[in-house]
Amino acid sequence: MLESTLEVEVLSRGDVERVWPLLKKVLIDEHRLMPERSLRTLWEGETRSAGTEILVSGRTEDPAGCLVLSEGPALPVRTALVSLWAVDPDRRGHGAGRELLRVAIARVRQKGIPCLRVRTFATLTSPVRVLWSLGFRVRGLDVLAAEPSRELLVFERALGTGSDEREGG
Repeated sequence: MLESTLEVEVLSRGDVERVWPLLKKVLIDEHRLMPERSLRTLWEGETRSAGTEILVSGRTEDPAGCLVLSEGPALPVRTALVSLWAVDPDRRGHGAGRELLRVAIARVRQKGIPCLRVRTFATLTSPVRVLWSLGFRVRGLDVLAAEPSRELLVFERALGTGSDEREGG
């Protein structure tokens, strides 16, 4: 079993705006994936649901990474969704993104949800490598309603009830 050396916490509803600068830095400034208004629309839509959790790695006031975890549709099986997964470019290579996903996997398993889906931009290679290493597989392509010119790879992973060393739990 792998030991975690990075702290991941769940933000309260009042703290969610603290990750906005990180998302803007990664998705707009670094990768130029969408205009700010599209990201704001996506952010508001993804964080609206009562069951949504925002996970952060590092200090809440200066997160190294973040992701949004929500429960998705039950077609054909109950599924949890990861969106807006981002790691500060100055702090990559230290496992923040991987640890965020490991915690997301554990939280989804605790809720008894059998499948986790992650969407990532097709042009970003680092997240794709991390997802593959954690047992996720590509299930299709998607686009953002707010930015339909950008393709997303849709990854899924079935979550059993047993332990799996790839996710450290």
